[in-house]
Amino acid sequence: KTPAIAHMQLETGSVGVCVAKIGEAQALFEHGVERLLMTTSNVTPLKIQRAMNLRKWCDTFVQATDTPENARLLAEAAAVAGVVADVVVDVDPGGHRTGITPGRPALELAQLVDQLPSLRLRGMLCYDGGSQHVTGFDARRAQTLERLAPAAETFEQFQRSGLSTEIFSGGGTGTYNIDHQTPGMTDVQVGSYVFMDAQYIGIGGVSDTDVY
Repeated sequence: KTPAIAHMQLETGSVGVCVAKIGEAQALFEHGVERLLMTTSNVTPLKIQRAMNLRKWCDTFVQATDTPENARLLAEAAAVAGVVADVVVDVDPGGHRTGITPGRPALELAQLVDQLPSLRLRGMLCYDGGSQHVTGFDARRAQTLERLAPAAETFEQFQRSGLSTEIFSGGGTGTYNIDHQTPGMTDVQVGSYVFMDAQYIGIGGVSDTDVY
């Protein structure tokens, strides 16, 4: 949410910056941050229109979808705006907060996105927020890898179907040193590490069971 910090992240090796809201994406772009992945779906007509307007100016803006209905709305808005919008499929890790069910439902949504002429499929994301604060490294690792396994299998289905798998984004600060063990994952959505949210201190690390 803070352009100065986002620039520091990019300068030290981040492949891009994740945002949760279209307003955040606009603010970062206005301050020179262009590699943006919006990890939640825009569902209202106004927000979808704002997203497509941003896409006109920012050709590295990627947005998420998690339902066929939303994908069609994105496609309609992109066509009206005269752009081809880059889209990833948001897959549910089991928390039922956002995302489509892994496996066939996610595959069919990806195939739909791939077929809609005003959308360009870029891959998928799966953010498991529920695993970020699990106390004890071994327990956190076990839960993380178990919950990401269906997403990894879905990623393989994308590959076998000839769909784009350029992006497989997920994970976070609490699991940054675990997420890479998920096959196919391309980037980790760490953010809280910048400020080291106090909730993370007590979850325990690899070598210290008391301090992360």
